[in-house]
Amino acid sequence: GSTDEAPSGAQERPAMKKKMTIALSARDVMQRPRTATNDGLGADNVLDIFRVDESTVSQQRPTTRWDFSPSSFLPTMIKDPYASGSGDRLQRMQVWNQFGRSMHWLTLEFEEEDLENEYSTDFVRRWKSFAHYGAVGTGAIGVLWGFVILCLPLEHRGRGSTSTFSTLVSQPLFALLPVCMLHVVFIENFKRTLFTRHFQAVQTFFAWLGGTSMILSMHVNAAPGMCEYTRDAAQLVLFSLCVAALYRIRFVLFFMLTSYYLVTHEVLMATVRRPIVNSKDHQVYKVPGESIYDFIFVVFGFVLQVSLNYVLEVSTRRDFIQGLMVYKQSKRTDFLLENALPNHIVEQLKHSIESPGGDSTLAESFDCATILFADVVSFTTMSARVQPSQLVSLLNKMFIAFDEIAEENGCEKIKTIGDCYMVAGGMPVPDPQHAHMVCRMGLSMLQKMHKFRNDQGKPIEIRAGAHSGPCVAGVIGRKKFVYDVWGDAVNTASRMESHGEKMRLHVSQATYELIQEDFVCEDRGTMEVKGKGQMHTYFVSEETEASKARSKQAITRAKTSRRRTMGVGMQGVREVQLDQHADWFQNRKSEEQASGSDQV
Repeated sequence: GSTDEAPSGAQERPAMKKKMTIALSARDVMQRPRTATNDGLGADNVLDIFRVDESTVSQQRPTTRWDFSPSSFLPTMIKDPYASGSGDRLQRMQVWNQFGRSMHWLTLEFEEEDLENEYSTDFVRRWKSFAHYGAVGTGAIGVLWGFVILCLPLEHRGRGSTSTFSTLVSQPLFALLPVCMLHVVFIENFKRTLFTRHFQAVQTFFAWLGGTSMILSMHVNAAPGMCEYTRDAAQLVLFSLCVAALYRIRFVLFFMLTSYYLVTHEVLMATVRRPIVNSKDHQVYKVPGESIYDFIFVVFGFVLQVSLNYVLEVSTRRDFIQGLMVYKQSKRTDFLLENALPNHIVEQLKHSIESPGGDSTLAESFDCATILFADVVSFTTMSARVQPSQLVSLLNKMFIAFDEIAEENGCEKIKTIGDCYMVAGGMPVPDPQHAHMVCRMGLSMLQKMHKFRNDQGKPIEIRAGAHSGPCVAGVIGRKKFVYDVWGDAVNTASRMESHGEKMRLHVSQATYELIQEDFVCEDRGTMEVKGKGQMHTYFVSEETEASKARSKQAITRAKTSRRRTMGVGMQGVREVQLDQHADWFQNRKSEEQASGSDQV
């Protein structure tokens, strides 16, 4: 209960002398309204909504309501799963109304040809393995029917059976055994080629062949004077039920098959098996006109199976659309996450959300990484003259160009703060060439700026600064996740940018020591840096030709590392780090041996 005081004029609640806990079902919990007293409850006090006053339990008991609607008499498993209601927590009807596709009322094909082809491919992929068991199951049912007939006395087996062999051979369902064996052999030999490409045609052919062999067996093996129509009709309906359940044939094809079974059987019954009177017991052949009840049984069985097949295919197609929608939405969500966060961070976030009791901090330390900041010169003055929409459009084009440069050089974009662009090298995948990657990107950014001009037609200028050092990167918090970097290296890189000069790449002594052999640098001397004191800094002018030749290999290695770390955790990142260090030292050793240098 709430501990807040009741407002003036409100009736005070009676004192709760005794409390009890009532276990509610999941359905009651989902349907419980969210009020001001239970909205936003945490994990510790979530059970408070189940505590009620014992004196009011009898008053809160729900009244029984009798439901005499037709759907209330149906079992739960065959009720319409797409009917909207409070019990449907998945909201299937709303999902279908939003993402559903139009289907033909008879053929049930989608109006979109590409979607229909995609459904057919997915249907074959899911059910081609089941077709093997369908053929075996149909043959097993035929054998089982034969052995059930063997359990009957000889005079009740029918068809003039005189021995066990003649009894089995004369049974129509037993005649399916050779067809089912041929079906299994065909599937095993052409599973990956012909059977996959023509799944519906192959299944329909063997269903037609099995039904034809059954019908012919019924009339060829008929004994004069024996009443076999009821038993034959039961076997034919049982076989069509196996086709509907195990062969996975589309509704239109199944409707054609059942119509063929019914017409062929009745025509042969009226023509081949003419009424013949037995002189001993005066029994006659039964034909549709004389056995109307058996005829109605067959027709009713076929109509019921066709109707169920229709409903099953509609449900299957709806499930396909919903599954396709879930897949596309999942891919879209993954695309957005991977554009905002590194891949292995996304995977760890998914696992942390699935286990909310774990630690929500996802951060890792890096012994050495390079941070770069780039800022637009005189951005405040320009923003006062330009409309906000034009300013945002200009920044968007500029940052898109920077994103492409970062991807080409294997750097990781961290974030943008107003007109400031922040990028890092050597994270989230550690790389010994992180300083080279960032400086190469900084020079490319400066070269790219000639394409951008302000409202006065003058080129837009930027300042860029970089620093190398230890830092920590990751995601903290549980809402609005952002991959960020912390450490003194970030602050120093920001000072390098703010104390730099326009259209120049300003780096610290730490970064210079990592790139001095591969980049042409200009010594700026010692200067006072705010918050850091005296620092020796440099301007990076250009990259040497030898380093440019090696940069292609470095870029390829960085892209390969990103692909290798997709979907792996921290352990996978460490393994990639060891492989990259080994490759880098091997390349440096080869270059030194080629140049004849004794420097290690």
